[in-house]
Amino acid sequence: MHALEKQVLALAGLFQAVSSVKRLAWEGQQDTESVTALLNSVLFLDAPDVETIYGGVNGVSQGLNMLSQTVGNRASTTDREVIQYAYTIMLLEKKLSKSPVMLKEIGTRIEALKQQMAVYEYTVTDENVIAKMADIYFSTVSKLQPKVMVKGEHLHLQNTQNVHLIRALLLAAMRSAILWRQLGGSRLGLLFKRKKLLQAVQSLQKRCL
Repeated sequence: MHALEKQVLALAGLFQAVSSVKRLAWEGQQDTESVTALLNSVLFLDAPDVETIYGGVNGVSQGLNMLSQTVGNRASTTDREVIQYAYTIMLLEKKLSKSPVMLKEIGTRIEALKQQMAVYEYTVTDENVIAKMADIYFSTVSKLQPKVMVKGEHLHLQNTQNVHLIRALLLAAMRSAILWRQLGGSRLGLLFKRKKLLQAVQSLQKRCL
């Protein structure tokens, strides 16, 4: 897998996470496989390769589809909300990268969560694991500006489990944004390498089952 494909995989993780946030906020629904892959990505701090972080290319197939539409200028009006979330996460990632103390706190708390999961044999979709991920996001990233202002149906946004999952997914989105930047991704690259990005997206899509 070449460098641009690795960037695209991380970017797909970001888009899939914020797309899941939007769906949960408006519909109160989630895709279990997609969400599981995203939450697992938070725990992989020292993975041997990008694919492992998402459990393979299939783990972010929905994100790749959305990227294909976005980069190919086929995004619908409703997708603009997802794009805005992704852009805000990118801005927050830049702020977070300048806060080593906060980055260390996030890493320490994720490692502690992994230890608890091992001891109590929790899975990444257990409610208490999601709640802890949500708290990590709420007590760190959400203190930065600009805030991710999630829109949706009041009924779904008042549901505690939904709120926890939305925050956990935003933490997963941040994980992907950090990875994307580490792999050489940049907002300028998104503007000036659209053709190459689209080719990389399509190449990865062919590998999805």
